Amino acid sequence: MTKKYVLSIAVILVMCFVTGADSCADVRAAASATLNISVSIPPVQQLTVIEPAAVQFHYPWTGADQGEALVFNDVGRLLVKSNSDWTLSVSLVESHGFKVSIRPADSPMAKWVSVSEFSAACAGTRGSSELSWDVKIEKLSNVRYESKVHTAQFVFTISHI
Repeated sequence: MTKKYVLSIAVILVMCFVTGADSCADVRAAASATLNISVSIPPVQQLTVIEPAAVQFHYPWTGADQGEALVFNDVGRLLVKSNSDWTLSVSLVESHGFKVSIRPADSPMAKWVSVSEFSAACAGTRGSSELSWDVKIEKLSNVRYESKVHTAQFVFTISHI
């Protein structure tokens, strides 16, 4: 409020000097003037990888032949800092032909999001958020897999809404 008051006084004085105001009535008329200033602040977002989001698994895992999924909990750790609402997209470095899905680790009732190309993984509001993931690996029936250790490594991209 003080800055606005000082700015108003400065505007009044400048107007008095420029217009040559001689009376208090002129100064009072100038005092009723308002000044509107709009400031546009661009979105600033920072995505920090505290712990990489990646899982290693051996195929075939126990239950793979019966169609059971392999689930990993609390994978990776990301810190999102943003001054605007945001959305986080995810993709895989390499899928190896498995169906890979994720959901936020702190939301066991959340829907699994299939990771293909760039999929929207989650969204948030401005501020700081620390995120971790549950990962589900499923075997597809029409793919032949090598019996070996596979790695699913995730890549994240943040954008403002």
